[in-house]
Amino acid sequence: MRLLLVSFIDENGFSGMGKWTHRVASGLRARGHAVDCWWNNDFPALRRQGRWAALGFPPVLAAHLVAARDRYDAVVVHEPSALAYALARKADRRLPPLVAMCHNVESKVHRQLVAAARAGFASMPLGRRIKPHLVRTWQSDGAVRAADAVACLSSEDARYLERLGVTPGRIVAFPNGVDAGRFRAAPRTAAEARRVLFVGGWLDVKGRRLVPAAWPSVHARVPGATLTLLGTGAGEVEVLADFPPHVRPSVRVRPRVVDESDVAAEFASHGLFFMPSLTEGSPLALMESMASGLPAVATAVGGIPDLLEDGRTGLLAPPLDARACAEALSALLEDPGRAGHLGTAARARAEGLGWDRAAAALERACLLARGELT
Repeated sequence: MRLLLVSFIDENGFSGMGKWTHRVASGLRARGHAVDCWWNNDFPALRRQGRWAALGFPPVLAAHLVAARDRYDAVVVHEPSALAYALARKADRRLPPLVAMCHNVESKVHRQLVAAARAGFASMPLGRRIKPHLVRTWQSDGAVRAADAVACLSSEDARYLERLGVTPGRIVAFPNGVDAGRFRAAPRTAAEARRVLFVGGWLDVKGRRLVPAAWPSVHARVPGATLTLLGTGAGEVEVLADFPPHVRPSVRVRPRVVDESDVAAEFASHGLFFMPSLTEGSPLALMESMASGLPAVATAVGGIPDLLEDGRTGLLAPPLDARACAEALSALLEDPGRAGHLGTAARARAEGLGWDRAAAALERACLLARGELT
């Protein structure tokens, strides 16, 4: 097939969506398909519109896809950008079939963040509650309802899509992939085993309010434990201000890391991974930690339970529960033998989640959109 993948982000190989697009495109090519990718960079006029580009991109994209109608057998478009083309495809069935790609369904994410704000774990002023409904969520929900097929990255999203009215037969759910060979699952020293690693922007959605709420209890129970915050974006002073003064010496902040070998080295030098997210799709950082032989403590949101089996490859905590997170972290830090067994099982799980598997699933979604599968 001649396939097109569209993501309205700047082309890159290190962000979650950037890495996903490049890896899946390579996997589809390896399966014999011709694949093009369109990025934000390909629409320079829209980039200059700033925040309004989210409204302008879908109709501009639809016009470009109509003009390129003879070049592709199916197109895969990130859900918020797909509505205008989905409607064009409804009007003209000769246009290439559409797969709406959900990395974490937009309207579901908004609902979860509002719930987190009510519980005190996110900031959602009135403007942030209203704006997504004006700009994005209606486009997202409309696109998945009108698409020929929908691909998503978690069983949670598949269930949510059904509640939106998408028939189960049009949904293909699959986890992300991971290059397990890029990561080293070596035994940890006693000092490394007491190091906890968090990877992600210092954002509400990544659990930035849960981390400071949980860490003082861990620090009190396991005094030698340390916490590394990797890729926060925010600077050390800003991040440490969220922690009580007495635990700040145990917290290390690295605001920016883009080199994959550097990230792999950080995974290899820690003994435990912490992901207290409020919502997730199929988190690459979690999968890379598993490939590194790290047991994880993570909240049971999004695609995390699809990847992490509670008590076998890590420990799951209820969403928005800082006390449960602290208890799980402390339990594994106090029992390095158990942590090691969980890490070994996590590595084995990651080895079965290659990008070729994700590419094969997206291939099925494209065939489904074309009516070649039932």
